[in-house]
Amino acid sequence: MTLHPHLDTAWRARAIIELDSLRHNINQIRSGAPGAKLMAVIKADAYGHGLATVCRAIHRDIDGFAVATIAEGMQCRNVQEDRPVAVLSELWHQGQLPYFEQYNMDVVVHNRQQVRWLQAWQGTPLSVWIKVDSGMNRLGLDVKEFPEVYRTLKNLDG
Repeated sequence: MTLHPHLDTAWRARAIIELDSLRHNINQIRSGAPGAKLMAVIKADAYGHGLATVCRAIHRDIDGFAVATIAEGMQCRNVQEDRPVAVLSELWHQGQLPYFEQYNMDVVVHNRQQVRWLQAWQGTPLSVWIKVDSGMNRLGLDVKEFPEVYRTLKNLDG
């Protein structure tokens, strides 16, 4: 028995992004929050819409990008060079820090081990974000740890 070609694909959900609508939405956000900085989270291939396509379409309209992995950050950086790129979840080994340096990406710190790696870092100074656990108990420092971690990172040369 041969299946009709649409029997396996017609039911599947798909999303089509209208880049003009995306830019319109960004302008709506900007008008509702004048002066605020806007970071586009484009992890997971821009949620299936195509990281490079979305990045290329909106990079002039936003202040920075957030991605999940170093590979996504590299892809974003290869499409645009002038906006910050924060890597939200991938710093699992200190040997990854040179990629942050080479591609000028921001590190997001979730735990004290990552702070120790940054203390030992001898390369170009890196921009660092501190992730505080907001209650999901997945990633992030306990809010009580924030002041000490902030002071430690603030006092680092690199």
